[in-house]
Amino acid sequence: MDSAKELFERLGYKLDEQEDYLIYWKIAKKQQMNRYHRQNEIQIEFNLVYKTIEKRELFHTDEDSTIITLRELQAINQQINELNWK
Repeated sequence: MDSAKELFERLGYKLDEQEDYLIYWKIAKKQQMNRYHRQNEIQIEFNLVYKTIEKRELFHTDEDSTIITLRELQAINQQINELNWK
């Protein structure tokens, strides 16, 4: 069975490991401009302290959504298993 990191890498995500977080991120295909930055990064963040997961697009607008694809969900579930979150 593939690791969560391998599953996320197949989806184009890279891992940023921090003390209290695992953050998988990738550059979005669709880019929009706001007044300060390009919207160009998608993150799936695992909070290791509170055992929560958040998917977000940086610099998003109200029109954007945080849809999770089936393949992302499979990678998320694998990461949950590897973290032994119950």
